[in-house]
Amino acid sequence: MIKPLLQKHIERWNAWRRAPVTTRDRFVGMVFGGVGFFWISVIVLCIAHAHMDSTSSVLIWFGAWVGAGVLVGGVYPKVVRVVCFPFVTFGPSP
Repeated sequence: MIKPLLQKHIERWNAWRRAPVTTRDRFVGMVFGGVGFFWISVIVLCIAHAHMDSTSSVLIWFGAWVGAGVLVGGVYPKVVRVVCFPFVTFGPSP
């Protein structure tokens, strides 16, 4: 019972993974990259115990990470969707 269901999902995953990248894939990858990298930057900031002196430095920090996420999401949309999905869905929740 489980094997045919699992096989169907594996076939759909492989078809999506091998299909050419569409504009929709790039857009979703850029959104996931921006949101996912934002949460990754929050985690890095907390782990590094970085002391930001001003609000502008914090905004530059987050802006740089979000910009990098958007760029990486545009170049590698399918990889970013898979890697950043937990951060987009749950944020940095424990």
